[in-house]
Amino acid sequence: MTDSEPVKKYEPEKTHKRKFSLQNVKKGVILKYSYKSKMGMIPGNPGKVNQDSYIAVSNIGGNPNLHFYAVCDGHGFFGRDVSTFIKKVLPQILENDRNLQTNPRKALNNAILRVSQELAYSDIDINFSGTTLISVLIKGTTMWCANVGDSRALIARQVIDPNKPENTGRHWMSIALSRDHKPDEPDESQRIMQCGGRIEAYQDDQGNPLGPARVWLRQQDLPGLAMSRSIGDAVANSVGVIPEPEILEFQLKPEDKFIVLGSDGVFEFISNEEAVKIVVPYWKMDDVEGACAGLEKEANLRWTKEEEVIDDITSVVLFLDVHK
Repeated sequence: MTDSEPVKKYEPEKTHKRKFSLQNVKKGVILKYSYKSKMGMIPGNPGKVNQDSYIAVSNIGGNPNLHFYAVCDGHGFFGRDVSTFIKKVLPQILENDRNLQTNPRKALNNAILRVSQELAYSDIDINFSGTTLISVLIKGTTMWCANVGDSRALIARQVIDPNKPENTGRHWMSIALSRDHKPDEPDESQRIMQCGGRIEAYQDDQGNPLGPARVWLRQQDLPGLAMSRSIGDAVANSVGVIPEPEILEFQLKPEDKFIVLGSDGVFEFISNEEAVKIVVPYWKMDDVEGACAGLEKEANLRWTKEEEVIDDITSVVLFLDVHK
């Protein structure tokens, strides 16, 4: 529990609109941003809902240099309720944390652990439902990326070659701001095993592994979660699936031009480097909405080629203007 002010009671969201949104941020390093979320598809399930949510809070507390953005990828039967809860409650907790101005990293860590506790006391059934969280908190030119689960964040840096001025700005690099929390990561696996869990993939009729490694109770074939950290997922939490965020601190430079946050619907078949290549043409046209649409289009195309199902696809793109 943090030193934050009490949080308002959560009320379920009546609608779950998914559309383009664009907002200019007049001060600070965020030039503009956009977000877009598209519901996936499961054959034979016409009642499927979009379980992803996004968070976009500029100028926190009236501070033009303090911003928070995030993507939540809900899963399980009540995944939509969980991700919507985080969307509504997490920004309130963060803004009210007394450490936010003096120690943003601590405030961000506290807020995520606090919202996990608030979720556990809510009316949402989280035994087999939860959400990932990929987020960035930006204060001035310092950024903290907090990750829980297997959604992802990256920053695109324009590479300047002082020896070839004619090529200046033509080359780009992708800088990962997070790692995917998967059960077969050595440190994640060790924690889960020590907590009494087991890690196995699904198996075919011949006993061959199918798909990614999953977390199970030692003696039961549940919950089968394909990530090692999550907010919610009470049963998986009992065997070491934790809501604790992994936080990376990053100093923004003038060469850093945009940030991409995305659910695994974006990154399942698109690498970080490919995501940068998709966004760069839109960055050159100053079209941040187009960048989100481009990511969605390409991700949807690759899902269609690779799988019968299509995951929910959600991204937040931030165009930067960082001065020395």
